Amino acid sequence: MHFFNAWRHFCSFQVPNLSNPFRPNTVSTVHLLIVSLASPFFVIVMCEAIVFMSSEGTNKLRKFFHSATSIYLEYLASYTVTTFAMEAMKCAFARLRPHYLSANCTGTDMHRIRVGRQSFPSGHSAAAALLFTFLYFYLKGLTDATGSKLLRVIRAVLLSVVGMWAALVMTTRVTDHWHHPSDVLGGILLAAACIYIPVRRTHSSLVFKKRMLNNAHSA
Repeated sequence: MHFFNAWRHFCSFQVPNLSNPFRPNTVSTVHLLIVSLASPFFVIVMCEAIVFMSSEGTNKLRKFFHSATSIYLEYLASYTVTTFAMEAMKCAFARLRPHYLSANCTGTDMHRIRVGRQSFPSGHSAAAALLFTFLYFYLKGLTDATGSKLLRVIRAVLLSVVGMWAALVMTTRVTDHWHHPSDVLGGILLAAACIYIPVRRTHSSLVFKKRMLNNAHSA
């Protein structure tokens, strides 16, 4: 309890600039949710289809649906854990946002004022980092196991696009004055801790075993 009180004291009185102007989000919450929740589903379905079509086995259609569903649900589980942990940390630390004084002293929107005390950690950054980290290890496992040139191209393109998007999200959290740089770092570390659930099951050695398939290109 003393730790949280000390942290609140630091955040309230030691942060030099809390009077930055209030700005709307460059990357809105709706945008963030659509990208971080919908895009993994379509990526998983597409990549699982490629793996199953290029592999040998029985009842492949049933196994395909089971594999795609279970992988996506594992991602959702990590996303949910990250969200609950983030909300708990925001309430516990109650760090003031860089625009806190602008919203608190000149505004009458109580929701905006309350949200102004939830700077650490950055939820946008956590979601973006979670998405990128999941896709990196998921696609790495598939490409290492199958050796598919198509999957390698898909991996390179997707990681480039998602990486740039994640960098945009994290950068604008600071430039929009919604977060301090350390809030963004906190979100990244939180995502790294919570992504362990699905990532540990994406290793290349488990790709065919989990899906009960045989590698058509193995010697």
